[in-house]
Amino acid sequence: MKIKLTRLAEEDIDDIRTYTVKNWGYKQAERYVNFIEDAYKTIHKNPHSILSKQRDDLLKNYRTLHVKKHVIVYLVEK
Repeated sequence: MKIKLTRLAEEDIDDIRTYTVKNWGYKQAERYVNFIEDAYKTIHKNPHSILSKQRDDLLKNYRTLHVKKHVIVYLVEK
């Protein structure tokens, strides 16, 4: 599975990093971004992971994966 981030997803990650640095410091921001990157690895290895949830209520073949206080929404293309 190939992972391709939308422009908005990239902006969200930048915003999360900026907010976390401002409120909790650089090291915590790096830890948090690493959690997000680990989630991408989980999705890459197994897009239908038990940790994710099917979300056909959003659109067909969409899934979500929670990362701390955030949610990654992704499409599994066939």
